[in-house]
Amino acid sequence: GYFLLSLVAFTSAYAEELIPIGVSSTLTGEGSTYGEDIRNVVLFANEKIGGGRFKLFIEDDKCNGRDAVTAAKKLGEINKVKG
Repeated sequence: GYFLLSLVAFTSAYAEELIPIGVSSTLTGEGSTYGEDIRNVVLFANEKIGGGRFKLFIEDDKCNGRDAVTAAKKLGEINKVKG
């Protein structure tokens, strides 16, 4: 609910520029089923609700602390995602 409402609010405020959004999810390993669902929902929401106006950066955190920190650093330092 809240994520989708935020997505709609951002969509109307920034119709011209792509807004970077970072997603850290478990795409490999034991939790990958859930992580793939999260990725698919975010991609669907961007397309159907956001009109493709968001630039999505999706990182695999592999459901462990070390890789989650690496994913967060990459999203912030390399992809320049603010939140």
